[in-house]
Amino acid sequence: MSDQTIQYSEEMVGAGHPTKEDTLNRLALVETASDGHGKYRYLATQGAAPETGSAEGVLYARLAGGKAEAHYRGPDGGSEARLTRQGELADLLRARPLAGILADELYPCQNDGILGVVRWANADQAWGWADFKAWLAGVAWRVKLEALMSTAEASALSLGLAYQVFGAGAVMNPVKKRWQAATAYALGDQRLPPAPNGYYYQATVAGTSASSAPAWPTTIGNTVTDGGVTWRCQGAGMKNLGCSVVAPAAAYARFDIDSADLQIPAAEVNLGDRVLVGFWRAAGDPHGGDLLICEMLIQPVEV
Repeated sequence: MSDQTIQYSEEMVGAGHPTKEDTLNRLALVETASDGHGKYRYLATQGAAPETGSAEGVLYARLAGGKAEAHYRGPDGGSEARLTRQGELADLLRARPLAGILADELYPCQNDGILGVVRWANADQAWGWADFKAWLAGVAWRVKLEALMSTAEASALSLGLAYQVFGAGAVMNPVKKRWQAATAYALGDQRLPPAPNGYYYQATVAGTSASSAPAWPTTIGNTVTDGGVTWRCQGAGMKNLGCSVVAPAAAYARFDIDSADLQIPAAEVNLGDRVLVGFWRAAGDPHGGDLLICEMLIQPVEV
């Protein structure tokens, strides 16, 4: 026997029951209360962002950070927007400015008041310092830059990011000065290697440093001779990250620097920690122009 379809009629709708329209649209009664207000909506977890047409958007759940989180995708298969993180608004994942870039006392970056940027010249090792307080747990922290160059060259520039993490409430009193060649050091002076390696060093014998840096020990208590100076590995210091970036071959053309090479690992930072960052440009890298930083951001990254 072929399938039979029940034919609804006006007589099937009795007194005190929904109207014929509601009977025919039973799904509307499930999704909406009799007064027209919506009920709870449970979103099945999707494996990927659903496709969308030219005049529609879609709310859906998708795994992110190991949990089902709310997402939105706009018309025409537009970009995906993450709405929540562990049940909270995902604004916490937005990048925030690193405020108050401070010039280094040894090789300072320069504030350019005319252009409204911070300038890292291709000379010596220009440095700038900033810090931030970690407002999330379980994320990595990436420094992102909006930059331009003062000259048009398709050449690479070498960037470094030094950082040190201080526990919540701890006093920030880091060693920031770097070692220099052929320099007189007094007993008790403290220095970092030119490219920070996670430790700082204290002079236990005064003297003048050699023309090139020694092989710095990385065991606390070990010493190394540097010309007439003896350095002791004293404790934890700044760590170093680095990347190479090829800027656009156009002067004063804005470009973004967004590299995982400039990302502080999640395992090293806890909620409430204060993180000191020093951004530096290696002396004499292939790009002859000045690096001009328009904006420096810190971006939490789920891992």
